Amino acid sequence: MRLRTTSTQRTYRYVRLSLIGATVLLAVAVAIDSVTGGVPASLSASYYTSAGPAFVGSLMAVALALVALSGRSVEQGLLDVAAVLALVIAAVPTTVVGPPCPGAAVCVPPSVVASITTTGGAVAVVVVLGVMTAVVLARVHGSAGRGTIVTIVAVSVVTFAFVGWAVLSFASFLAAAHNVAAIGFFLLIALGAPPWILVGEALAVGFFALFWVVQTIELWNEPDPALRA
Repeated sequence: MRLRTTSTQRTYRYVRLSLIGATVLLAVAVAIDSVTGGVPASLSASYYTSAGPAFVGSLMAVALALVALSGRSVEQGLLDVAAVLALVIAAVPTTVVGPPCPGAAVCVPPSVVASITTTGGAVAVVVVLGVMTAVVLARVHGSAGRGTIVTIVAVSVVTFAFVGWAVLSFASFLAAAHNVAAIGFFLLIALGAPPWILVGEALAVGFFALFWVVQTIELWNEPDPALRA
């Protein structure tokens, strides 16, 4: 017997499946690059490998899906904050050790700084426009509840914190913004040695994907996608 679904429910399902797909895309791209080019020190380091476009693209897709799945409760609004952090992770790469950095220094290669400025600036503008749109829609629809207000404030604070950091101290921003965003996104404490960083990040991505797989199965037949757990 074929189950009837609404277009809203189908869209809700497909967004969840897209989020899972984006996570799988990242994992597969890094795995292929590891076979052909060697295992990277971390998932973040794949930005500088042949898996780089997939790394950035998958994080952008994850951010979009998280925004689409967020709701009006405080808990669901945290997905919007996670989306902002995912965009920072994608726009600002991790540092590297050695060439092209002088000596044995740790740095973000000068060759990608222009890309960081352009992409980061675009991300900041879009997020700010998104916040402004959310404020207008909340007023028009009369949906400015506690969850909506907390979400708007949290996203604004996180966004302007990163923008302010970049403006006031661009060098330290390049050196640490990626890690700060990644720790905030994965809620994972770095373990120190490079191989263990990769293992830790892989586990975090794995648990992230598993969470969305389980929740998607659980809510697959949810009659009202607005009631998001």
